[in-house]
Amino acid sequence: MREGMSEKNAELKAMELFGSEKEIGCQMQQSIFPFRKELMLTLSIASFIYSISVYLLALFTKGDAHIGWLIFSMFVNSFLLIIVLNQVVRFNRRHWLNGILITHILIYLYGYAIVSSLDHAAFLPLTILNWMIILLALFLVYRTTIYEIKLQGDFVKEAKLLHLINLVLGVVVTGITLFFLWVGMWLFGGYHLFMLLMLIPLALWILFYFGQMKLLKKY
Repeated sequence: MREGMSEKNAELKAMELFGSEKEIGCQMQQSIFPFRKELMLTLSIASFIYSISVYLLALFTKGDAHIGWLIFSMFVNSFLLIIVLNQVVRFNRRHWLNGILITHILIYLYGYAIVSSLDHAAFLPLTILNWMIILLALFLVYRTTIYEIKLQGDFVKEAKLLHLINLVLGVVVTGITLFFLWVGMWLFGGYHLFMLLMLIPLALWILFYFGQMKLLKKY
């Protein structure tokens, strides 16, 4: 303004000098969550290796390629890679990123079911890689969640604890739900309307998780 700019133009110029939204966002992400980019890149690459390995192993040992699972897993892995390399601002938001990571976890829980059905020497290393992928994705969900908590003061500690408990419980509930869905498919010889009842524990977990965080914000 001392240089003769109007107040509005001076504000716009000041904001412009801060840099692009994308660059500032990336720097803030790196500041509050060091090595997040590297961890997500590791997750994406490890997932590509796992998906291709399981596909080829199932194809050559059982003749069943699980092409639907492969396409879905490759799509999600590619999406993660695009977020990491191109830093898409919109998809770096907590809800989007956590949604992608949770989808990723569900895909690789199913991937474990595929590997466990294969009688091959590669079963153990693939199983270890599978659970490393799942645990890394879960860790990223937890870190992304707790570092974007909007609560202040004494409730940050309680919020972190609730997130941790609920995320661990969510993995357990999801695993049990997938197991019973698999049993249901085996009993009914495919999908059946009755199997929707098996999703009730998962729905209750989501409801209670959401409710706890809402109640915490209301003290």
